[in-house]
Amino acid sequence: MVQEKITKNNIVWQLPMGSVEHDSTGYVHGNAKPHAFVVYDDENVSDSLCKKYSQCANEYENINIEEVDEKHLCKKCWNSYKKLKKKEENNK
Repeated sequence: MVQEKITKNNIVWQLPMGSVEHDSTGYVHGNAKPHAFVVYDDENVSDSLCKKYSQCANEYENINIEEVDEKHLCKKCWNSYKKLKKKEENNK
C-alpha cells in the first residue's frame, strides 16, 4: 500500500478521545489539547502528527484552529503543521 502525501488539506484538529484500552470512562481530560490528525481516504484510524494518539478521526468533531490560540494546541502537532504549511507555500 502506498501512503498518500501529508498535506494541510488532510489534517484535522481534534481532541484526543479516551479509549477502552487506556481509560474505561471515555472521558477527555479537561487539560487535553487539540491534536492534528492525518486523515487518509482508505484508512479508518488516523495518527496525530506528534504520534502520541490514534483515533477514528471521521467519528469526532473537528476544531477550527483559526479561532484557537496556539498555546492551547499540542506543541509538537502545531510545529509539524507550521512546517508543513510553510513547505506547501514555498512549493507554490
